[in-house]
Amino acid sequence: MILIHDLGRIYPAETSKQKKHMGIVECPVCKGQAKAAIPRALKPEMCIKCFRKSKALPAINTSDLPMKLIKDLGKKFPTKDSIQSTRYGIFECSQCSAHIELAVNDVKHRASGLCDTCYKPIRNSHIRTHGDSGKNTPYASLYRRWNHLRARCNNPSDSAYNDYGGRGITVCTEWDSSYEVFKKWSLANGYEEHLTIDRIDGNGNYQPNNCRWASMATQAANRAKSRSIKQSSIYKGVTLKKGDTKYIARIMLAGKSIALGSYITEKEAAIAYNKYVLSNNLEHSLNKII
Repeated sequence: MILIHDLGRIYPAETSKQKKHMGIVECPVCKGQAKAAIPRALKPEMCIKCFRKSKALPAINTSDLPMKLIKDLGKKFPTKDSIQSTRYGIFECSQCSAHIELAVNDVKHRASGLCDTCYKPIRNSHIRTHGDSGKNTPYASLYRRWNHLRARCNNPSDSAYNDYGGRGITVCTEWDSSYEVFKKWSLANGYEEHLTIDRIDGNGNYQPNNCRWASMATQAANRAKSRSIKQSSIYKGVTLKKGDTKYIARIMLAGKSIALGSYITEKEAAIAYNKYVLSNNLEHSLNKII
């Protein structure tokens, strides 16, 4: 750096409590001037901005890039308002051989070696394979429900994850990987738009032999005992009244509570609950007798 004017010992700033030897120095590369401490500011050959520009960048590792690198453009700012630069290059599309400017990180995360123009038709055909993702399509509701059941089992950020994936409930591989398979099963097993998917065993997974399309009333009757409320029995439909020594078996049917009798043990009450469900051919889930 070149000393342009020696300012002597002065306070570097208005809030400084100690004087320092200061001067006006000039960068020989960009000719930019700045006030700086002497002699420390004279040691560098150029200012920090010029040094960063002149600093050699390591070669781009092309082994993990799906597109052919034509030219390394170095670092640049993506937009005028960007505050951080990133590495850019000229890449060649593997299909049309067009040369396009892309950020190296963007190329690394591409699933193919295609430019946007060549990849767009492939992406659109993938999205519209089943044709149910649109808002006004006949099975748009079914498609949304498929996405929701996968989210609550697979995505820890989903609001319902703790009650599903957090409890170990999963979606079978066939449904999780293919909406078409889930749709085919749904249409063959009584799907209607006003119904919702219900797990017969509330602690079981989302799979064909444990699921059905049911009304909200049926789902409410099949809902497992809440984990947030202190229960008097481990079985559904079984309660022990405070101060009583016998267990009461009850079942909800059409919004009404039906008493099934009182029993000495909760196991006997649970068996009575199961017998009532089976004898009346109800859709309620059965208790697993321990």
